[in-house]
Amino acid sequence: MENNVNIEKKVQRGEISWAYINFVFEILLTIGLCLIVIPPYSWFYKVIACIVFVFTLGWLYLDNAWFQNKLLRFKINSENKWRKI
Repeated sequence: MENNVNIEKKVQRGEISWAYINFVFEILLTIGLCLIVIPPYSWFYKVIACIVFVFTLGWLYLDNAWFQNKLLRFKINSENKWRKI
C-alpha cells in the first residue's frame, strides 16, 4: 500500500509581524538610497545601483521567507533581552 500524501508547510504572518517587516524595509530602503546617491558618480551608475538595490531589498523582504524569519527572530530576541533588563 502506497501513501501519496503531500505535506506543505506554510506560515501565516499576523498584522504585527507584517508591520514590523514593512517598517524595517522602509528604514533600510531610505538609508540605502541615501547612501547610493551621496557618492560623486555619474547619474547612470546611481540609477542602476538604485534599481538593483530596490529589487534586491524588495525580494528579501517580501518574498524570501528565510530572511523574514531571521528578521522576526531578531525582533523577538531583542524584545526578550530588553524585558530581562
